[in-house]
Parts: sequence; structure tokens; C-alpha cells
Amino acid sequence: ALATAFILVLASLKHGLTPVYIALAGTAVSAVFLAVTQVLVVFFDVAQELSYWTVGGISGIRMTAILGVVPWTILGLILAVSVSRSVTLLSFGEDMAIGLGGRLSRIRLRAGLAVLILAGSAVAVAGPVGFVGLVVPHITRRIVGIDYRLVVPFSALLGALLVLVADMVARTVAPPFEIPLGAVTALVGVPFFLYLANRKEVRG
Repeated sequence: ALATAFILVLASLKHGLTPVYIALAGTAVSAVFLAVTQVLVVFFDVAQELSYWTVGGISGIRMTAILGVVPWTILGLILAVSVSRSVTLLSFGEDMAIGLGGRLSRIRLRAGLAVLILAGSAVAVAGPVGFVGLVVPHITRRIVGIDYRLVVPFSALLGALLVLVADMVARTVAPPFEIPLGAVTALVGVPFFLYLANRKEVRG
């Protein structure tokens, strides 16, 4: 939640809420929090326990962990679906959204809360799995269009599918060793992010 607040403040102060700048701000804030995490790991001597979680993966997930985040996931999905129509208005531009009666601050707060809850639930169970949250929504919009009432559920399904495929690749590339899941998703996400950043720059 604190990282999300920092990212939104950084984005709104100078460059606006553009997707590329939010991603860059997120990377910078993530580096800061990663450094804080490393300090806590050393201080409390929990490096071994944390090493599996930090690389991301679904092979060690137990039903107790899933049941622990199910209520939060359901809450996040309900919130995401309820705000999806308003987010669709934002995709046409802030002026049009305001003209159609949208309240930007309320839309952003509700959407940010949904993202925070859903991302937090996923990471709490599977750890950080790279660029899934960046790649999948863009691909989904290409398939189903810009209506977020469709983008939200299809992104959930395609995101889960991407993680499962990446996990199978991580297990089969170099047996009997398993490549970190985050490394596999990064192989897809980094080129896509560079393409997205270059496209935005050309358009700008």
C-alpha cells in the first residue's frame, strides 16, 4: 500500500499518470523497498525462508495459503468489476470521462484499491512473478477490446494461464533443476515493456 501511494504521488507530481512513467516509478520504488527487505532479512536472519518466495513460484503453494487470500481476492474482483465501466471511460481521456459524469479522484481511488488488493493477494501466495501484470492487460485489450467489463475477467484468466505456462517452462528447460518463475516471465515481459516504452515515445 505504501509503495502504491509513493508511485501515484511521483507520477501525479511531475509526469502525469502515463503507463510508462508509472512502470518506471514502480521499478524505482521497488528497488528501494527491495533494499529495505534485504536489511530486514539480514537483521532477522530469515534468508533461507525468504529466498524461495522472492524468486516467485507456484510449486510450493499449499491450500492453507490459498484459503487465506480467497476472501481478499473475491473482494478485489468485486471492486474491480464495479469500477470497470468507469475505467473504460478514462481510456477515452480525462476530459471525456469528466464530461460523461465521471469523478476522476473517486475512479482512481477505487481502481487503485482493487489493484492493490488483487496484486497483494497474488504476491502473498506466489511471490513476485515478473511482468505478468504489465503484459497480460495489453494483450487482453487486443483480444476483447477496451471495455474493462471484459478486460478484467479475461485478464484474470490469461494471467493465470501465462503463469502456468511459465511454470511448466521453468520446470522442463533444465531438469532436474527448476528455473525461477520470475526469470521466465521476465523473458516475455522485458521485451514487451521496451516495445511499449518505445511506442509511447514515438507517439509522444
